[in-house]
Amino acid sequence: MAENPVSDPDRRAASRSDRRKYSRSGRRGQDPHTNWRRIAWLFAVYAIYLSIRTLPETMKSLPAVVKTLPDTLKKMFRREPTSPA
Repeated sequence: MAENPVSDPDRRAASRSDRRKYSRSGRRGQDPHTNWRRIAWLFAVYAIYLSIRTLPETMKSLPAVVKTLPDTLKKMFRREPTSPA
């Protein structure tokens, strides 16, 4: 762990009249920095890799899905005989 910097006892001295230049809050130069954009790109690349890896198996099962599609559509849009009101 990094050592804490030695505090300056004269930080409120007259020579440092404008304290806005010397912020005491927020991110320090030694703080770790997480590059969230890089992590998002890595996640996207991994998702694409998984999709491409399963593509051959998906293509093998695709003809079976296409063959059953008309039957499925017929069941979905089947019209029952209407009864008189």
